[in-house]
Amino acid sequence: MKRLFDILVTLFVLLVTFLPFLLVAVVNRTLLGSPIFFRQERAGLYGQTFNIIKLRSMRNGSGSDKERLTRW
Repeated sequence: MKRLFDILVTLFVLLVTFLPFLLVAVVNRTLLGSPIFFRQERAGLYGQTFNIIKLRSMRNGSGSDKERLTRW
């Protein structure tokens, strides 16, 4: 019974968050171009590295972070 509840709640959360995430991805693609995602290697537990994937919010290229930062 708990597994069914967990699956149903997970599906509901995915459905509720899918449209806003899709909207943000489309706006991000329109304003910043490709790629939509930013991938970065970070240090994790016991010094092991892992990759984190985030939606991009800065322009590509050189310059200070302040210059590359968008209102988005």
